[in-house]
Amino acid sequence: MALLAVIFGLISAIAWGIADFAAAKASKSFGGLTTGVLVTAISALVFDVVYALFFRSHTTFNETGLGYALASGMAFTIANLAFYKGLEYGPVSIVSPLGSMYPLVTTLLLVLLFGSSLHFRQAIGIVVVMLGVAVASGVFKRVRGGHKLSRGPLLGMCGAFFWGLAWTCIAQAVKHIGWQLTAAVELTCSTLLFVPLLPLLNRAEHGLSRKLLLGIRNVLMITAGLLMMLGFLALSIGIDRVGNLVATAVVISACYPLITVFLALRRLKEELQPIPLAGALAGVVGIVILSLG
Repeated sequence: MALLAVIFGLISAIAWGIADFAAAKASKSFGGLTTGVLVTAISALVFDVVYALFFRSHTTFNETGLGYALASGMAFTIANLAFYKGLEYGPVSIVSPLGSMYPLVTTLLLVLLFGSSLHFRQAIGIVVVMLGVAVASGVFKRVRGGHKLSRGPLLGMCGAFFWGLAWTCIAQAVKHIGWQLTAAVELTCSTLLFVPLLPLLNRAEHGLSRKLLLGIRNVLMITAGLLMMLGFLALSIGIDRVGNLVATAVVISACYPLITVFLALRRLKEELQPIPLAGALAGVVGIVILSLG
């Protein structure tokens, strides 16, 4: 069972790490919001086809489960809006690790709302994550200098909060309707909410339709969408299969920024920022400690 948790978590981490890098590159040409819409739509379309072909027999309807799945879709929409816009602003090597802090939110929500217990080691992990986030986002530096936090890190943290909320809802939905229908409802709901929002949020942008047509055929966009779906699928199956080791699978998946950061520094020619990067990686370490509790 432990090996399964590690395998599912690693598949998600690798898929999401490369997907974020591809999405970050695409966002430089198409914008963060357009990239978020297209990546989400591609993921949903592919998964819905897979679901219709292979998973229809696993469909179980339950009002409570469907409610949680729909709520996760709404939360994912907000998270994706924030995160992909954050990737556009950058730096990717900081925004991506901050976005990966969602297990902290999931853990706290499970404790506060669903009666999960918080152990001493998990408390230490929470403190490490919070300090890492503060350093990575420049809180200490900005407070001393009297400046506002930069947009990229702020949006990365916003994405982490709503992803944490979404995975909390998914964990509850899976108990009632299984991972197959949960994933289908979440991805479809995200797309149906995301697409109408794009024209409203990009009202000042000209040529949006042309950009969408070009984006849907862009190799980076397609790659990001397929890998995002693969990571989501792997973690959803993991939540269903690994029993009480769900936290282990989730936390391993949250290590994906290690891949994104490496690719961003090598391929996007981002300037190495030692202190913020150290804070971001400390947050990832804190997530690992959190899972060991």
